[in-house]
This record gives sequence, structure tokens and C-alpha cells, in this order.
Amino acid sequence: MQRHEYKSYQEYLDVQYQTNINRKFVTHLKFDLRAEDIKNIKSVFSGKRVLCVGCREDAEVDDFTKAGFQAKGIDILATERQVRGDMNRLDQYFKQGEFEVGYSCHTLEHTYDPMKVLAMIRKVCTEGVYLVLPLRQYPNAEEPIFLKIMQTREIEDLGELEQGLGKFKLLGKWLRDDPYLPSGAEIAFAIRFA
Repeated sequence: MQRHEYKSYQEYLDVQYQTNINRKFVTHLKFDLRAEDIKNIKSVFSGKRVLCVGCREDAEVDDFTKAGFQAKGIDILATERQVRGDMNRLDQYFKQGEFEVGYSCHTLEHTYDPMKVLAMIRKVCTEGVYLVLPLRQYPNAEEPIFLKIMQTREIEDLGELEQGLGKFKLLGKWLRDDPYLPSGAEIAFAIRFA
């Protein structure tokens, strides 16, 4: 994962706050895609306590709750029903092991430090994480950015990723179209913590 270039952590927070305040949320429109995520999560994880990282509005958490999960969300602009906070500091809001599964849909690519966020998810979730990322192509490469990172020395043969997640096992990956994205496609990963 490439870290965004910000002059400071505060600049990162300011940019995220302004970006999220100015955009129209579409999470309620993505129910069909989230239903697919929930089905995939049920097929690979046994846990029922889910943390929605970067939940935006309540629709994401509500969909998990309707599907039988105990879900809680965190976002920099969360509603009063969720936790208003920064995903780079999950351990300030939640206890270690408070959740079983983390869910991050199009949030990791916006973080100040993606590996730190993965480490935070690992700290507060015991079983694993389900990540959804947009497909972005490297020049002259066919793989999405996350697959490319997992296959190259860009993060020292997974050393940096393992610093964030610890030992893990990739349980599944799903490619799909997303009409709400400029690239039109995304990839989801189910990762079990070892």
C-alpha cells in the first residue's frame, strides 16, 4: 500500500474531514455489493462481532445487523449511533479483541498509514479482516495494487504487511464490478489471523 503524501498527520485529518463533508455518501446505494460481502464473510468466518472501519453513515452497520451480526462502526464523520474517531487509532476507542471480524470497504486506501490501520484492526479483531479495495493498475501490470504488493518486494516480501497483521492466511479473494467507482472494479480479500 502506498502511503499518501501529507505534510503532517493533522493535514491528513483535515483533508479527510473536508473530503467526507463535501461528498455525497453512497453507502446506502451499495446494498447489493455489501450483501455479497456479508455472504462471503459468513462463508469464511465464524465470528459475529464485526467492526466496520470507515463506516461513513449507518447503512453499512445496519446491513450487518440485519444479517445477524453484532456490528459497530467507526468513522471520522460517524453519526451519533457509531463511534466518531480515527481508524489510525482504533485502540483508543475499542478494547483488544473486542471484535471478531473487521470490515474495511474502500477505506484502507485513504488512510494516513495503511499498515498501522491493519495493525489496529488486528489488535481489536480476533479472527480476521475482510478488505474491499478499488482496482488500480500499476503501469505495465495486470494485477491490482494489493495483489502486486503481495507478490513483490515492495513491502519486503510481506514483512511490512505481517508487521501490521501478524501471521495470516488468505482465505479468499473476489473480483467484481462496482458501478460507483471510476475504475469500475474492485477486489475483496478475506484474511484470517494466525
